[in-house]
Amino acid sequence: MKTLVRVVGAAAVAMVLFAGCSSPTDGTGGSGADSSASSSAASDADTTINITLGPDGKVEPNGEKVDAEVGDTLTFVITSDHDDEVHIHGIDVEIEVPAGETVTMDVPLDTPGSFEVESHHPAKIILILNVR
Repeated sequence: MKTLVRVVGAAAVAMVLFAGCSSPTDGTGGSGADSSASSSAASDADTTINITLGPDGKVEPNGEKVDAEVGDTLTFVITSDHDDEVHIHGIDVEIEVPAGETVTMDVPLDTPGSFEVESHHPAKIILILNVR
């Protein structure tokens, strides 16, 4: 019986030590890898969001979630290989983007909520803006 208790106790200690060693120190709660591919934080008052509208309907970012605070200003820098429009639903901002040009627009965030940022040609969700 003592041997079983020792084995179970040793296994529990090993699991705790292993979990402690593999925990990230960056606060992401994940593997420690950069989580910006799925969620970006717009913690500074001014944050730049780079958007590329490419051939065959490709958009970058593509459905990413961006967190921001009421009072922040986001700077959208948008490049497209074709004439397009980028619309921020709920904030009612529409940005015309001529083919082959880069357009920059500052957007102050005054309202909390979740807002889709999408292209119109074709209609694609570029990112989800979560303002708190």
